[in-house]
Amino acid sequence: MTVLELVKLAIAYFRCLMFQAATIAGISWLRFGFTSTLSSFRRGIADFHPGQQRANTLFFSKLIIEI
Repeated sequence: MTVLELVKLAIAYFRCLMFQAATIAGISWLRFGFTSTLSSFRRGIADFHPGQQRANTLFFSKLIIEI
């Protein structure tokens, strides 16, 4: 996998997070900013624990609420 493919995958993932947050809020996902979503992810990444599914579920729930 090339670097460009990884970047595209990361962008698609952040767009997916934006869509999930918009669905919960009941508004259009186009109203969310990509950079604010990225900032929320960067602030919360310290709470991510590889290999701990329960903790990561909570991490993603908090992240979507913050977005």
